[in-house]
This record gives sequence, C-alpha cells and structure tokens, in this order.
Amino acid sequence: MAVEYEGRGHSDPLQIERDISREEDYLHGGWTQVRISKRHMDNDARAAVAKVRRALRDSGWTGCN
Repeated sequence: MAVEYEGRGHSDPLQIERDISREEDYLHGGWTQVRISKRHMDNDARAAVAKVRRALRDSGWTGCN
C-alpha cells in the first residue's frame, strides 16, 4: 500500500503526469494507492486514518479495529 499526500504542487501539469505514471506503476505492481488531501487532515486526521484503515481492511489485513 502506498499513502500519498496531494498538496498544492500536484496541480502542476508536469506533476500530474508524474502522478499518473506513479499510479500506473503501483497498479502494475499490485499495490493499493490511498490518496490524502488537506481536508483529510482536518479534525486530527480522522478522515485520513479512516481511509487508510478501510484500504487495509479491503486488502484483507485484520490488524486494525
């Protein structure tokens, strides 16, 4: 699993191309990508944690409540 924070710099056209390429690499490698933005970090990052936990559970990991 890869967790990525999408900040302001990710709206640059060159960065978008790099992000797409990296996402394709993750997919071909069998990885799950979890993308986090600034809004996920509000409220003590509860939304970010929920996204990561959900992705872990969806992949079969049983170590999180």
